[in-house]
Amino acid sequence: MSFDKLKGKMTERHVSQEKLAKVLGITVQALNAKLNGRSQFTLEEVVKISEHLKLDNPVDIFFNPSVSKMQQVFGSEEEVVTRANLTPTKIANGYAECDVRLVAGQKK
Repeated sequence: MSFDKLKGKMTERHVSQEKLAKVLGITVQALNAKLNGRSQFTLEEVVKISEHLKLDNPVDIFFNPSVSKMQQVFGSEEEVVTRANLTPTKIANGYAECDVRLVAGQKK
């Protein structure tokens, strides 16, 4: 997770690490560790930062966009449906006939 966007917003809003640390009720050293990925922000801290910096989309800053584990292993959703031999009828009936073989987490 990179906090370059957060550091950029702090600069735009003229908020120093000292000021933000005070808002969060933590030391400057603790904030610096969080900004550099050595420690994690709590949900309460994320909310306080979002409010103080008036962030439009804090999700972009604090959370990594993730690909589902299934997509990491199998590929795209379309590929999963195709490889698992899923048809609209089978999906509607909650049934899937699957012939997907994995070796050490790799597509095969």
